[in-house]
Amino acid sequence: MYLPVLLRKLHLPLLFCSFAHGYLFDDQHLFEAPDFILRDSLGPMYTINYENVPYQGRMGMVQAHYSLPHNASGPVPAMVLVHGATCNADSGWVKHWVDRGYAAIAMDLNGRHVSYGRYWDAENWDAGEEMNYKDTWYYYATAAVMRANSFLRSRPEIDTTRIGVIGISWGGWLTSIVAGADTRFDLAIPVYGCGFIHENSKWITPDPITSPSYINIFDPKNHLPQATMPMLWVSGTTDCCYPADSRRKSYALTKGEYCLAERINYGHYCTQPYSHETIYAFVNSHFKSEDKLPKFTRWGWTQDSLWTEYETTRALKKAELIYATNADWSSWKQMGWSDKGAVIDTLHTRISAALPSNATVVFFVVYDEHDREVSTPHIDFSVDPPAGIRTYNRPLPVTISKQQTVPEGTPHHGVPSILFIPSNGIRQPSHRLIRIWRSDGAFIGQMQAGEVLNSAQLPKGIYVYRPVDKQAQSSVR
Repeated sequence: MYLPVLLRKLHLPLLFCSFAHGYLFDDQHLFEAPDFILRDSLGPMYTINYENVPYQGRMGMVQAHYSLPHNASGPVPAMVLVHGATCNADSGWVKHWVDRGYAAIAMDLNGRHVSYGRYWDAENWDAGEEMNYKDTWYYYATAAVMRANSFLRSRPEIDTTRIGVIGISWGGWLTSIVAGADTRFDLAIPVYGCGFIHENSKWITPDPITSPSYINIFDPKNHLPQATMPMLWVSGTTDCCYPADSRRKSYALTKGEYCLAERINYGHYCTQPYSHETIYAFVNSHFKSEDKLPKFTRWGWTQDSLWTEYETTRALKKAELIYATNADWSSWKQMGWSDKGAVIDTLHTRISAALPSNATVVFFVVYDEHDREVSTPHIDFSVDPPAGIRTYNRPLPVTISKQQTVPEGTPHHGVPSILFIPSNGIRQPSHRLIRIWRSDGAFIGQMQAGEVLNSAQLPKGIYVYRPVDKQAQSSVR
């Protein structure tokens, strides 16, 4: 299949709203098919220049590599590939995806080739209070990724229900923004990059990136709450730029299901994710109906042990407990991360491990038969309670204490909450069936709508409950 030779008239795009009157990335133009120039027609690796938003009064043009699987029949899934700071649009990365049956586009964000605005110019970084936010590199680069999505959606050879985005390093940071700014994407994969970098990262020294305008407008924390697609977060415990505590805060903001793949000493290289099979397995499971990666359904901890329950259609090869012995996140590169074997109980689909007495941050990494890894969220004893439980791949959002009645609508969307049970009991919300677990993971029972639990039935203490969807009630035991 060959991309038809096409030269379209280019025009200066019009922006339809300003940040003062709406969400920064609500401009309708970002969601429309961009005009583009096909620079060659030889294939299978095409070079195109596509239209972007203006940059500091000049027409914005982005150069990109675009390719399709050989002899593809019918519309194919596609990936948008977002490079990091010292890298550029890489046709080799495109080829990795094409060889696996995907169309792919990798665009230049650094002002090289034909695009405007040099990446490292100070004025691009500084989103000052007197500056037009749309004249910053932050906005220009995010718009370039969104317009690549719009380009793919205009192509008849692309299946528009299967388009994902992956970014590496600064590209991962951009992916964390785009996941909330452009919810047309069907999945998103930030590698290394995340939000909250003004709180802890390589860039916490005096820098425009710590300015209030950056923090309140461009940091991914402002956009991730709108992200609803499945996300895979890939990184290492001692990443040189983006520490795990900033990543932990980032994935906790998202509304969709997320998966983590974190290792000790993963490194931080532009090309390392090209051969990371966990990434391809994650995308294949969503876009090609292949077996999903192992999923953690519930996990809990005390000061002495960590456990998790899981679902998988893949054989598990091994499980490891990853732990740090230093909770000083300001020196995250020297936190003393170690690993030890964990016990896999295949009969009860449960993994467990005793915790070292000096462990401060802990999580599991599980490897399937093909060495594809997934990890549980981090338990940080400097901020988390000494014992707890989490459910359905979501963070604990709120603690409810000293209340006789559970507030209507809490918890919601299957997200668990911790309950402090007073002596006179609690009343169930009016329209839900909920299941209750003790903090050590033991199942206590369930409550029908309007039922009351008293101290005799449920002694005073910390418990976790989860609402059960109506369609799932018949299977509850």
